[in-house]
Amino acid sequence: MPTTGTLELIRRPLPFRLPLVAALALAAVGALALVATPSEAAATGVAARGPMLGTELGTMSGEGYAVTVQDATGSVGGEASIVVVIKATGQYKVNAKYPHKLKLEEPPAGLELPKRLLKRSDGSLDDEKTFTFRIPAKATRAGSFTVSGKLKFSVCDATSCLIKKEKLEATVTAK
Repeated sequence: MPTTGTLELIRRPLPFRLPLVAALALAAVGALALVATPSEAAATGVAARGPMLGTELGTMSGEGYAVTVQDATGSVGGEASIVVVIKATGQYKVNAKYPHKLKLEEPPAGLELPKRLLKRSDGSLDDEKTFTFRIPAKATRAGSFTVSGKLKFSVCDATSCLIKKEKLEATVTAK
């Protein structure tokens, strides 16, 4: 029975389909390679989400802002800091009067977070465009631990202010 296109490939015996399957698998791997890594995202401004490994930077951005998360690496029993930076972009400035807040979820076993709710007074307004939170973390055993949380902040231009929310993840690695 004569067939054309995709149906012809499906109906062929398995040995003829293997090259097609291999080509599709390679194409899928190649497409995944085109997705921005956190460090590429930080350099290009492309939004990257999800866990950031090692000391790579993860960046989320939107109108008037970019949020960068830097993972922490330290020794067991020592203190390491996750760094979250809110950077106003374009004509926007960080709203110095807004109660910026970072609420962290319960840490995984083996990781201690002395403070899970950070407020504006826990961070620093580095300049009119930059606000930074430093989150101390202490691992009680070796390993990698994912920390998740929600950031609420505000940026303003000359006529209006925007209130933003971002979900964050960072990795604390203890050796």
